[in-house]
Amino acid sequence: HNSGEHYKEFASHHQLIREVFFDLGLELDLKVNNLPYKSLGTLFKGREEFLESIRTTLSRGDYRGHKRVAAITSSASAATVHGLGGIGKTRTAIEFAHRYADDYTALLFVRADSPEGLNANLAALCGPLVLDLAEKEARELEVQVAAALQWLQAHPGWFLILDNVDTEAAAVAVAALLGKLSGAGQVLITSRIGHWSGAVESLALDVLAVEDAVDFLLERTVNRRRKQADDAEQARILAVTLGQLALALEQAGAMIAVNRYTFAQYLQEWRSRHERVLTWFNVRLMQYPTSVAVTWQTSFDQLTEPSRRLLHLLAWFAPDPIPESLLDVPIAGMGTSEPGASHDLHDALTNLEAYSLVTRADDAPTFAVHRLVQDVTRCSVESDGDHHALITALNWVNDAFVGYPQDVRTWPVLEPLAPHAQTCAQFADDAGVSDPTSRLFSQLGMLYQSQAGYAEAEPLMRRALSIDEASYGKEHPDVAIDLNNLAALLQATNRLSEAEPLMRRALSIDEASYGKEHPNVAIRLNNLAQLLQATNRISEAEPYSRRVVEIFVQFARTTGYPNPYLEVAVNNYGSLLEEMGHTQREVVAILRDIAPEVFG
Repeated sequence: HNSGEHYKEFASHHQLIREVFFDLGLELDLKVNNLPYKSLGTLFKGREEFLESIRTTLSRGDYRGHKRVAAITSSASAATVHGLGGIGKTRTAIEFAHRYADDYTALLFVRADSPEGLNANLAALCGPLVLDLAEKEARELEVQVAAALQWLQAHPGWFLILDNVDTEAAAVAVAALLGKLSGAGQVLITSRIGHWSGAVESLALDVLAVEDAVDFLLERTVNRRRKQADDAEQARILAVTLGQLALALEQAGAMIAVNRYTFAQYLQEWRSRHERVLTWFNVRLMQYPTSVAVTWQTSFDQLTEPSRRLLHLLAWFAPDPIPESLLDVPIAGMGTSEPGASHDLHDALTNLEAYSLVTRADDAPTFAVHRLVQDVTRCSVESDGDHHALITALNWVNDAFVGYPQDVRTWPVLEPLAPHAQTCAQFADDAGVSDPTSRLFSQLGMLYQSQAGYAEAEPLMRRALSIDEASYGKEHPDVAIDLNNLAALLQATNRLSEAEPLMRRALSIDEASYGKEHPNVAIRLNNLAQLLQATNRISEAEPYSRRVVEIFVQFARTTGYPNPYLEVAVNNYGSLLEEMGHTQREVVAILRDIAPEVFG
């Protein structure tokens, strides 16, 4: 037009987004994208209509009172696979994102298997490899979550996958999140829960059709299996045997490819494991078909011994990404402290990947184990009541979980291990294993507290205290440490009346354990003095604060070494004296009298 204005018709809001971004000179290929997997390409079989149904649902602007939200849930014609993990919900959501990537300005993936996980993973969107927001350096989880939500509200055209919303608590948290999002983007939820509020349309995902499962097996193994004239027939038998479950089919395809089996040979391997699996498999408790367990048992039996041992340990971890750096930490009792042993663990990981028992990230040195693989492995190794693998895994992650949780410099090590330390410790606690379970609970609690995750920290700290009281008695020094940590959290959340008796009890334990002039006692006294000062009980706080200075002065004189806490103690006592009304000259005189070392 002569006016210079740009006119063009568009058939859908998807096309409108593309046209607007073209006019703005923005390159869609450089969009934000934290999807964990690449597209399967032609190996993604049989769900074209389902992808289209997702697109249709998400395109309805005003569906049931909420804009553009859908949930993939799992159902099947057979009751034994209803709600089953491994049916392909996550993969379908990711394939949809890849398929229609040009329609969106950002492709975002957030695990939401618990309220805590949802918040943590929303906060992670601030990171340099995703949205790269200024708040990525913030210590408070709430600040990062708020920043991520603000970005979503301010930027149109994004696509967000909320993955593994499989519990009622997680579903409630997700529902609350949806209420905070504007209509600027689209949300796709994957879940085993079939019933959602009217604001979310639930789309049931079935197992693959037999023909699609057969096509997958034939293509997945095309260049590796030993071909036979009856491949199509044998592939059909195998597909039906595995119940057309996507994850079980991938496991079978990986094993056939690695071993160059014929389909008939794999079926023979599968059947030979069936009786063995039945000795530990419990249909009622496992909640998925025996065929899945047999499939993975068949793969397990093909692993190298180091790979099998590694998988037995990883079964007790969370299904979250695991840093490959963990493989550099020696495993007690497994000979991994010998030179070159870390290479053995990395080789074991490669072997697990070959059989699709782990998935390695494309863009980061991490890997993950599917929760069903973990479930099957735990049941198979623990069927005789032996906790050896669990205890080994517990000690391994404990050895790796090293660093002062309140020092931000340790977070790059501790944060990726945190979900695994917590999951492993919880399994150990359920099994009655106390050591080092209490230590991990305590360390995790302090990590979450330092990140303002008070709700996550408190139950862990309370459990650490309970374990240590039962293990050592209520007057043990370790119990005093637990009491002090819990009291600090209560004080940080303004529950001072609850914190005070815990601090006094910790002080009493340390005085009895170490004597009244020990530096540990001074630390407890200082914490109590600070609390009393916070509650405006200055006159009560003064003698405690003075004792702190006197103990640290005596320690320095006795040992000949300056105590790093002395200057802090002097500063704290000086501030308290000023608050009591002493002049600065009077404060200096009092401090010089009891701690001349500080003044030179």
